[in-house]
Amino acid sequence: LLNLMTKLIDPATPFKELEDLIRRDVTLCHNLLRVLSSNALTPLEPIATVQQMLQTLGLKSLITWVSLILLSGLDDKPHELVTTAMIRAKMCESLAKATRQEAPKTFFLTGLISVLDALLDVTMADLIAHLCIDETIQHALLHHQGEQGRILGSVLAYESGNWEALNQLGIDSTVITDSYLRAIVWAEGAAGAP
Repeated sequence: LLNLMTKLIDPATPFKELEDLIRRDVTLCHNLLRVLSSNALTPLEPIATVQQMLQTLGLKSLITWVSLILLSGLDDKPHELVTTAMIRAKMCESLAKATRQEAPKTFFLTGLISVLDALLDVTMADLIAHLCIDETIQHALLHHQGEQGRILGSVLAYESGNWEALNQLGIDSTVITDSYLRAIVWAEGAAGAP
């Protein structure tokens, strides 16, 4: 799981290597086909190859769906933890868009990784040591620094009901609530897709 996640988020990983890794996992391929068949990503032409399936999904969407599918396969963890990961990731991305941040997809990844330590029973520092991720994401996860750290801090404060900390982060509370509600709707839809 950690190896595939690392390869997925490493921009230096060639597309062919990702394709080869995913081809080895029949269940993962099946779930990705179900994702394509059950939402607006349905291709115009029927899928004939794994390569075509991955190209139709696109790299960013592929990273999102593979991450969610892999996380949902952790049978020894409470389903609520996977749901938290999905909501947190989407909420971070939504807040990034609402506050006009560059590259909102990186905020999604930050939110997703922020739960992996609990899902994989490792410390965040150990997890980051094994992932090839951008330094801004590392600082956000470890120290809540930078814009990604500020957004993640807002999401964590909202989750825990820490309104005082939330007020100090400078993001309008209605924007945060709206992002949270949209993230729940998205997570419910995503959970039903694969």
